[in-house]
Amino acid sequence: MPDFSIDSYNPIDIKRKWITFFTDFVHPSESNNLIPFDDSVSGTGAAITSIASTSGTEMGVINFTTGTTATGRATITVGALNMNTFYIDGSGQTTFVTKVKFSNLSDGTNTYTFRAGLIDSVSAESTEGVYFIYDSTSSANWRIIARSGGTGSAVSSGNAVDTNWNTLKFVINAAGTSVSFYLNGSLLTTNNTISSGIPSNDTSIGAFISKSVGTTARVVQMDFIGMFKELTTQRLF
Repeated sequence: MPDFSIDSYNPIDIKRKWITFFTDFVHPSESNNLIPFDDSVSGTGAAITSIASTSGTEMGVINFTTGTTATGRATITVGALNMNTFYIDGSGQTTFVTKVKFSNLSDGTNTYTFRAGLIDSVSAESTEGVYFIYDSTSSANWRIIARSGGTGSAVSSGNAVDTNWNTLKFVINAAGTSVSFYLNGSLLTTNNTISSGIPSNDTSIGAFISKSVGTTARVVQMDFIGMFKELTTQRLF
């Protein structure tokens, strides 16, 4: 919960208590140049582009497309991965949130994986991270994972991945000892909390789709992505 002991209308007070990053992608993306993200693609036709809004609630949408290469990939991270921009520790409660929609589910003919959250890799499992995974070769459900020092295994929720708009959220408690995962505002049906293997290191905010089988392009749309950290101890300035 926000700390209402600070002046909610004073931007300096807000920044003393909160570290925030959030974007609705209302600015256009041209030629895979999505400031302030370090966005990259690999493979013929792979791209990250802005698309026209189709509703009043999903304004500013970007497309990640794998293109027609069997190993096509499209990624975004806040800052370059060799200069990770976020640090996970016990200095305050951290919330990650994004909203995504798949054009087609992954299958045996055109197989892909998708990851979103706090990550330090855009091609495999992160060394340090907390994130959601969709990988149809392991489960038709959303999976969740926390990794520290390259160790940590994903667990499957009871929530099936679909082609609707879905909001993914997780909350790391203030002590950095537990993570709770949510889908569309509700805790995942099963395996919704991780209390071990939570990293205490630098990482980045990001997401990526990566193809492994098939040459038909697969697309994930993203409406927004953000991170909010409520500091236990206010900053002094």
